[in-house]
Amino acid sequence: MKTSPTALVGLKEICAYARMSAPRVKIAIQEYGFPARQIIGTEWQSDMQLVDEWRRERIGRGAA
Repeated sequence: MKTSPTALVGLKEICAYARMSAPRVKIAIQEYGFPARQIIGTEWQSDMQLVDEWRRERIGRGAA
C-alpha cells in the first residue's frame, strides 16, 4: 500500500507535525474539526496539507 508523501501516520507523528500534545489533538478533533482520524484500533492518520489548511482557516477566523 502506497501512502502520500504528505501522509501523517500515527498519533506521535501527527502531534509532532501539529506541535500539539496528544490530548490537545484529540480535543481539537472533537471540538474544532482537526483533520485526523483513528482508523484501526490505535492507528491514527492525517495529512500535512489538511493540517496546514485547518490552521490557515482557524487563523483566518481569529482562533488559535
